[in-house]
Amino acid sequence: MLPLLANTLDCEDIVQFEGDIPNGHIRVRINELENGILVLITDSETFKLGPTCIATPSRPGMSEPISNALFVSGFESTVVRTIAERIAVWTKRTCLLVVHAKNLDRDFMVSVLGLLKAHLLD
Repeated sequence: MLPLLANTLDCEDIVQFEGDIPNGHIRVRINELENGILVLITDSETFKLGPTCIATPSRPGMSEPISNALFVSGFESTVVRTIAERIAVWTKRTCLLVVHAKNLDRDFMVSVLGLLKAHLLD
């Protein structure tokens, strides 16, 4: 068994919520980090690894955020990149996003962005 670390993670650093979208039901877990934000999204009962994206907010001299998707290609890459970039812009922090969902389509993206915006900009 691993020894406990002196600086353990506090539950107040992690927020979890659920919501209904046209494609079904999703769960979101947000972990506030010192240097960014980790967002997990799933349409199942448990959180799983899936398409991943890291996005940074725009910097001076740049008009758009920068992002890079992993473990995904095609339109699904656009979906995870768009979600991660919006989170980075809204929070002004680097975002690491992991999504596990059956249908990564436009409807999913728009619905998830609505839920996240309501929560993050509340």
